[in-house]
Amino acid sequence: MERVSERSLSENLRRSDREDGKIIEWEEFDHELTRLWSLSSAMKLATERKQILQPKLESLIQVFLLLMCFLLGMSEFDSFLSVKHRFLLVALS
Repeated sequence: MERVSERSLSENLRRSDREDGKIIEWEEFDHELTRLWSLSSAMKLATERKQILQPKLESLIQVFLLLMCFLLGMSEFDSFLSVKHRFLLVALS
């Protein structure tokens, strides 16, 4: 009777393993370990690169925003000068 319960327990464990994760055969273990190591290394490099590029990108965005504010300000100033110039022309005529 104990063998039946052990067998059903073993089958339930295998079934839950299949549902929860990937079962790797022993012959494929070395290949899977190499693949996971490679993915982990690639992820580490990508994270390091992101940390290096993030301040540079934030700086470029800040410069872009300042430039846009300046250009918009110049555009409004040019509009103001144009209206003032037209007003003076009309007033002097």
